[in-house]
Amino acid sequence: MSFSGAVTWDAHDINDDAIYKCSIPGLTDQHDADVNIAPVANGAPVDIGREIKPRALTLIVDILTGYVANRDILAKWFDTRAEDDKKLTIQRTGGTSMYINARPISFATSPHRVAITLQAADGVWRSTALQSTTQSMTPSALTLSVTNNGTTLAKPTYKLTPLQAKTGGVQLYY
Repeated sequence: MSFSGAVTWDAHDINDDAIYKCSIPGLTDQHDADVNIAPVANGAPVDIGREIKPRALTLIVDILTGYVANRDILAKWFDTRAEDDKKLTIQRTGGTSMYINARPISFATSPHRVAITLQAADGVWRSTALQSTTQSMTPSALTLSVTNNGTTLAKPTYKLTPLQAKTGGVQLYY
């Protein structure tokens, strides 16, 4: 999946073309965007099918000015000791934005460049403009059809909530 605009990490702009310029090697516009994120287990590649977790990707950040100070800022933002996931958001060519939740596991420096390895529990990039639909449940069977009209693998998220309080009959379990 190519990108041409903003890249943010936890709301910090890291692709502003003034201080930072980003790239993610191997990220292409394929239907299964998660095939571009190398599966790892204990640091070694694993091949056990589509649901391989966790997944890692490398973010390359070129530092265009003030290398030492801006490298230190990146090291603070991408703290490899952090135990919580943060959001990496990219603006795709064409204007749509996608995000993935990940945490930094490696921070390597070289002259004017930083390579940050991120680990994502779920290697699926998601749209920042999610769509939703509401379906009423009845005692008879219900089929819900979800169509992915995009070029990126998208897993649906389901949220079941009762529309009104139970007044009798069978209880709802979910």
